[in-house]
Amino acid sequence: MAKGLLITLEGIEGCGKSTACKFIYEWLTGLGLKVATTREPGGTALGEKVRSILLDEISNLDSSAELFLFEAARAQLCKEVLKPQLEQGAIVLLDRFCASTMAYQGKHSHNLNIEATKSLNLVSPYGDICLLFDLSVLHSRARTQSRAKADLIEQRSNDYFEQVRNNYLELAKEHSKFIKLIDAAQDLTSVQKQIKLAITPLLQERGFIERCQMND
Repeated sequence: MAKGLLITLEGIEGCGKSTACKFIYEWLTGLGLKVATTREPGGTALGEKVRSILLDEISNLDSSAELFLFEAARAQLCKEVLKPQLEQGAIVLLDRFCASTMAYQGKHSHNLNIEATKSLNLVSPYGDICLLFDLSVLHSRARTQSRAKADLIEQRSNDYFEQVRNNYLELAKEHSKFIKLIDAAQDLTSVQKQIKLAITPLLQERGFIERCQMND
């Protein structure tokens, strides 16, 4: 059976994940590859309902309740979307995955997320490769303040996001095989070049592209 590739995108609010996901999708489909995109929480009927609860509806969720809602949405996404697409040989672009839970809900959740993901037969809780778009909290705030309405997570304090960013950077050090840092403060062209440099060796190694297919 054909084997796909799971590319996860991570980072604090305003880091440019959505823009990067669109760029990667257009780049890879332009090379004739089968690409699917999805997000966490979301991607399924259950996941979208959970997303609404977590981001827009309930502001006083217990931290454990919040964690398990994320895990429930993830389990459904793995069953309905990730496993089928990967088994069909697709490249899946996933906006947030286990690293988000580890960074946002705290390092105490590491074992739970890793074991839950392994039980679903995914390659890694970080995907085959995880692009971590690193950005300072002040830069993040400058980008997100123009949004019409901040969700419940975006409304949290700067100190909270400093801890989230630090958690991400610790994960990057611990799991450098999978997690590749992208300097998200740079201009768009530079960010796109970093993305290509990070992903291309894996695409070549797995036989998705030949060297002659590469663009500068």
